[in-house]
Amino acid sequence: HFEFKGDSWSDSEEDYKGPWHPHIRDIDPSFILQNDDHIKKPTTFSLWQSRHGHYDAWEKAKSDEDWIKTGNDLPKPEKIIQIADDKKNEWLMLEGFVKWEEKTPIEHKKYDIPVREVWYMLKSYIVKRKDAEKFFDWAKKQDFMGGWMPESHNFYETFLGEYPNSTAFNDLRGDYNIWTKSGRGIEDLQIPVVVTDDSYLNEFTLA
Repeated sequence: HFEFKGDSWSDSEEDYKGPWHPHIRDIDPSFILQNDDHIKKPTTFSLWQSRHGHYDAWEKAKSDEDWIKTGNDLPKPEKIIQIADDKKNEWLMLEGFVKWEEKTPIEHKKYDIPVREVWYMLKSYIVKRKDAEKFFDWAKKQDFMGGWMPESHNFYETFLGEYPNSTAFNDLRGDYNIWTKSGRGIEDLQIPVVVTDDSYLNEFTLA
């Protein structure tokens, strides 16, 4: 018999809950796709980019200070959150980063001179209906810079088929995506929230 220790650098004993615990599984029997060429093809959003996702109000005649103060020409957030790809499939962006950057004049190399840019960082959370109004009132007063709200975590130790509901996934994810008031800020949130997304990573070997 042997004692199980979760980490090689730790001397503390841990409960062995299943074969995912040593993090040595390297073949995923739940994912047997032999040819993944079709999933490597990126989804395109050219039509959306030319319409709702388009921004070119750089207004070079304005000073940087005046341009920054202009907000009535910004893309509508609701048109960024709910989008459609070129095959007319609709998507809801639960988490994302969208950036528009002014083109560098052809007589200059990129990054040689300052250019203007606009970006939206999108995060989403589930709140209980009874808390919605209070949460919105609170959120309007917050400065969300700094990434202090609860966020999703990357996970890779589970098989793809074990996501999103299995003993392995529930054990490894901990409590980060249940109702929580804890973020990375100094104070807790006033309203409990649930993060809406997960990020699954996988490792592979190039043939």
